Amino acid sequence: MDSEYLEELDSLRGLGRFIGEAGCLAANPAYWKSGHVLLLYTIKIVHIFNEKHLNLDDLVITVNPKHVWFYEHIMLMQRIGREKPYKDVKGAPAIAMRLDIRTMKETYGRTYQGHPPLSNMYDFFFNSAPEGSSCLNRLELQ
Repeated sequence: MDSEYLEELDSLRGLGRFIGEAGCLAANPAYWKSGHVLLLYTIKIVHIFNEKHLNLDDLVITVNPKHVWFYEHIMLMQRIGREKPYKDVKGAPAIAMRLDIRTMKETYGRTYQGHPPLSNMYDFFFNSAPEGSSCLNRLELQ
């Protein structure tokens, strides 16, 4: 991300923020038939690993503009950069976004309070322990 969004990332670093990039979250379109489940579990694994080992302030990503709505309205991420061609994905358009991990629990709690279980991102990230997910359980135990 530094190659395309150095100024934006350096402004976070200048505030003393410890940032981590979650990159290359692309998947074969066949995996998307079940919605965003694969993506959500990937982000949850990153979140658990961060809590136990990394202690990041922000998770940063680049997304194709056609997916920005999901990241802004469901994942509650903020844009930190304008749309640019991104070399790492053959020049496809990308927008830089960040998730403030330090305020994530509070923000998700406020936003998703009262939502039913299947659409409650607070419960998914902070209260759920999915059965049969040995990878997630192993990360939580370490």
